[in-house]
Amino acid sequence: MKKDFKIFIIILFATIIIAGALVFLVGFIFFASDHTYKGIDEIEKGHCIFNADILDNVGNYEDSYYQIHHKNMAIFSSDASVLILKYNSENYESEKKKLEDDYIFLDAPVKEEDGEDYLISENEFAIDDWQFKVCRSDGWTEFEYPKYFRIIGYNEADNSIAYLDFDDSDLDIISESMEEFIDCYFDYDFRTK
Repeated sequence: MKKDFKIFIIILFATIIIAGALVFLVGFIFFASDHTYKGIDEIEKGHCIFNADILDNVGNYEDSYYQIHHKNMAIFSSDASVLILKYNSENYESEKKKLEDDYIFLDAPVKEEDGEDYLISENEFAIDDWQFKVCRSDGWTEFEYPKYFRIIGYNEADNSIAYLDFDDSDLDIISESMEEFIDCYFDYDFRTK
């Protein structure tokens, strides 16, 4: 009788462990997913991270591209948006100057207080023809690195300006290069096609 009880307990625990693993696997499959919404009208629908009125302050552009990428990783999620505006050469230069006047950019990578890990691994970086700068909090917009912040990119060859906004309340460090970070979270390829 004791032997039957021990076998029953072993089978019960094995069943619980297998059932728990299956529930975790099924949950991970259903809740670990990515969604990308594309189109400039997505900003008006509220699918933006910082300010929905950004289009009111970007001058006269010729073409636009917008997407927001929502990434689910089980119980963690992130949002990363890309707004690219293409200008004629005259408007590009004036918008670029306006951005340089309106934004303050980081002058160095940001490390944790203990100096061990990077919160922002690079303050400036390039991907092909794009030159990127990470924005610094300016009193109006308070960023919390690496949880939420903005990056602005310039493409001189194409007369384009990119606004990259990121929000992930669970992210603690950015250990990879910023190029790898963008590849992982933004679902947009800035490399020349």
